[in-house]
Amino acid sequence: MKIENTKVKIVQKNMFRQTVGAIVFFTDNNLVLDKKEVSFIRRIKVLAGGNKNKIKLAIRDVLKIVEEKKITSIAFSVLCSGNKSLSLEGLCRIVIGEISKHFEKHSFLGEIIFVLPDRKTCSTFKELVTGCIGYIQREKGIYPVPTVDIIIEFKEGIVLIKRKNPPYGWAIPGGFVEYGESLETAAKREAKEETNLSLKDLFQFHTYSKSGRDPRFHTVSTVFVAQGKGNPKARSDAQELKLFTMQNLPEKFAFDHGRIIKDYFLFKVKNPMKKIYST
Repeated sequence: MKIENTKVKIVQKNMFRQTVGAIVFFTDNNLVLDKKEVSFIRRIKVLAGGNKNKIKLAIRDVLKIVEEKKITSIAFSVLCSGNKSLSLEGLCRIVIGEISKHFEKHSFLGEIIFVLPDRKTCSTFKELVTGCIGYIQREKGIYPVPTVDIIIEFKEGIVLIKRKNPPYGWAIPGGFVEYGESLETAAKREAKEETNLSLKDLFQFHTYSKSGRDPRFHTVSTVFVAQGKGNPKARSDAQELKLFTMQNLPEKFAFDHGRIIKDYFLFKVKNPMKKIYST
């Protein structure tokens, strides 16, 4: 994983054994890394509390010092501070946003390491960082962005999620294709991240590319149909998950997903004996 040309690593606290030029703490003063577990030259700043503006300013100060001292590696210790006013997702967006802004200019940093308290938090933070980096890179671009959406057939309905981030509304599970992914891999990853379901008999349905279908970017979405396996559960940026049939579809959809679902059910009606997925 990279931000510009700088490597980004995410590791657990008890696996952190590298020497770094500086370490930054997002925690209260009582929670620090064990000195036996980490070797470092200096601690630049201890960031406590959940004030977003103060954290932004502190990160800018840290990065300024890093450049002045020509430090090439830095570790951010993201340990639990007990402060509920700023979520892990909120902190991630602030840190990655400020780092990305800083990197618009030349940087000496060759490596950034985020240190998390346990495996589960590591996994969550990695997803958040990947998403933030991808969002920023897409926002800077002036080209269409590839996405995938997956109509998941589960029992006697299709799986839809209610988005907890804008654009709001009910949507087909899906998301952005990350660098190095195939469309099929992205579809399986997004389905698992948002619905907790694995996919069987994945089949490409249609592609939707009209400008304005996503108010944030010009997206080109490849829509897949698949059967879902597992226990459906709202995850990632899904606030809610429900099964729907053609008779009880929700009124408000995000993006152009109402049209996509209409096309899907129309195909099913016209081809009642034909399965849309491969067998």
